[in-house]
Amino acid sequence: MCWVASPLYRECYRGGQESDGTALYSARGFYGCGLPCGRVKMGESALIPYGGYEHRLDTYNVLVFKSELYFFHNAIGQYVTNNIWTAIKQGSINSEIVTFTPAETTPPRIVVGLSRVSMGNNGNNVARVNAYVDSVGCNKFRAHIDTWSDSTLYNGSLSWLKLSSADPDFQCGTFNCNSEASEWVSFNWFFNSPPTVFVGLSKFVIGNLNNWRASVYATDISKTGFTIHTEKWDSSGNTDFYGCAVTWVAVVDGKKGVLCGTFGGNSTTGSGYSGWTSFSPAFNHTPTILTALKKFDLDRNQHLRVEVSTTAYKTGMSWTISTWAGSRLFKVDVAYLALDCYY
Repeated sequence: MCWVASPLYRECYRGGQESDGTALYSARGFYGCGLPCGRVKMGESALIPYGGYEHRLDTYNVLVFKSELYFFHNAIGQYVTNNIWTAIKQGSINSEIVTFTPAETTPPRIVVGLSRVSMGNNGNNVARVNAYVDSVGCNKFRAHIDTWSDSTLYNGSLSWLKLSSADPDFQCGTFNCNSEASEWVSFNWFFNSPPTVFVGLSKFVIGNLNNWRASVYATDISKTGFTIHTEKWDSSGNTDFYGCAVTWVAVVDGKKGVLCGTFGGNSTTGSGYSGWTSFSPAFNHTPTILTALKKFDLDRNQHLRVEVSTTAYKTGMSWTISTWAGSRLFKVDVAYLALDCYY
């Protein structure tokens, strides 16, 4: 048997009946920092007992006899802008409707990470970029890569992760700050053991008094949460760091079909570098890759240009971190989440 996303499907496990003969099925839902079990009737909300009361939940799992018909339809994709740079104005915005199949029964959770940024170093020397989604429905959402004020964003790309709203093996969110920060992030429900946590940038606002620099990472990972850190990290302390948004994803440690990690390092040429990351264990199918900038140090005297690309195989992935047109990078680290969508 296995738990799948609601609503009820055929092959559901019948757990009993009402006095009038109405069938009852086994359900579980996210409540009270856990996943308590309860009951559900066909076409109704689940009733989950907790603290002496029954609570109605519209997002829940049902128990079915194990079948390949049922998966949490998690997926990864990209949104890439293709603007003509000579036509770009300060404060430009970009958006596009992204569709996915199969449709979800309830709107999914979607998080994003910045994987390519091309910005001018004009506009009072402040780089502003924000990647996010809105208008999330059961089969589509709108992806955005925006700047504002007098910053100039020529092009960018975001990597997105779609998670079923009822998949208990993943939790996710976005942490926002207006300066360097170290704060505790609590999970909505507790894991049985400390999970694996992915963190990466989806927004930043940085001046170039010194080099363009930012860093995000997680520590103190436990069953109940973790500490998230956002830093400008330069020893001189001169970087103008005005804040950022950090995407985080926590996944059950050792979950089949998912691997998280970091790649990157220091560049000796200033133009970028490439490498290979092995997957252990190897995937049964070629995974798709979520990437997000995690740490960077770029030359303040040039435009802010950085791009991350990957090519995935069952056993690992090749990756490239690059800049172009005279820009220079000294260090870039990238967070990745590799997902086999067939699990």
